[in-house]
Order: sequence, then C-alpha cells, then structure tokens
Amino acid sequence: MTGGLSSALGAGRCTRLLRRDRRGSAAVEFALLGLPFFAILLVIFQAGMLILSQQSLNAAVDRATRALFTGDFQATASAANGVPSADRLKALMCSGSRVFDCNALKVEVRTATSFSAAAMPQPYDSANGGWNTQFGSTFKCPDGDQIVTITGAVDVPMYTAFLSSSARTMPGGRQLLVSTAIFRAEPYPHGSC
Repeated sequence: MTGGLSSALGAGRCTRLLRRDRRGSAAVEFALLGLPFFAILLVIFQAGMLILSQQSLNAAVDRATRALFTGDFQATASAANGVPSADRLKALMCSGSRVFDCNALKVEVRTATSFSAAAMPQPYDSANGGWNTQFGSTFKCPDGDQIVTITGAVDVPMYTAFLSSSARTMPGGRQLLVSTAIFRAEPYPHGSC
C-alpha cells in the first residue's frame, strides 16, 4: 500500500514540477506562431513586388508616351541603323530603372483619328488563360495630331498563388501586368519611325 501511495505522491509532485517548468515554451510558441508570421511576411513581400513591378511598367509606358507624343522618337529614327521601331521603343522603355524582365515585355502601338475610334488591345486571352497571340505584333508609327494608344504588358512571378490581384493569372504561377496610355500627339510634321 505504501508503494501505491508513494507512487501517487510522486506522480503528483512530478505533475506540479511539470506545470512550473517553462523550458521549451518559447519553441512551442514559435512553432504555433511562426508559420502564420512567415506566411504574412511572404504575402507582404509579394504585394510589394507586384506594386513595384506595376509602377515600373507604368514609368516605362510614360517614357514611351513622352517620346511619341512630342515626335522625338520619329526624329531619331534616322540614327536607328535598321533597328525595328518596336525594338527601339522597347529599348527606350527599358532604359530606366525597372523590376520586371525586359525580355518578357510586349508592346503594342496603334493609331486612330479620334478617341472613340481608338482600339485598346487586350494582351490577355481569357479562353486559354495566357497571352493573346496577336498582342505585341502591331506597331503603327504615329503622325502628328493622331490619337495614339500604347499598351505595355509583362508577366511577373507570383510566389503566393492565393494573392492573385486579378483574373489575369498566367501559366507557371505568373501574373500579367498591363499599362496603357491613350493621347493625342502634338501636331508635329509627318515622320517615319
């Protein structure tokens, strides 16, 4: 009987000691809180990269807009040494700081006689969930006083699939970013690109 009583007293004492023992509690708390913490950090990082990439694409389209708006792009065409106009415009767009891969950038330039007739190309094909195969193949050199539409699109990596900011998710866990500018060019004389 004393063996049973002493083992009961020993178990009670052991339980009291374990309740007071705090060694390892930090490891348990970290295990419980670490995963959500790192998940939130990853989401914040992804959101920041998407915003930075979109701002970088917007700045690139703005550089192209300024060059075509004033006719500077057409004025420097003679020094192009046979480089295609679309490649020259992409090089101009990628000349500033950027976050996205410039090789993945696709650009389309269209002209119209009025704002209502201006067509906005769609780089995303919702039927196949990827690039519109026709996008990026049109470059119409603008004349003075024409309506010009410039659309730039690039796909950027997504590290968290559940953070997709739009319905434009691309194959391979990527997100399509698009920037468009529509403007009336200054009335400069006709030039070639």
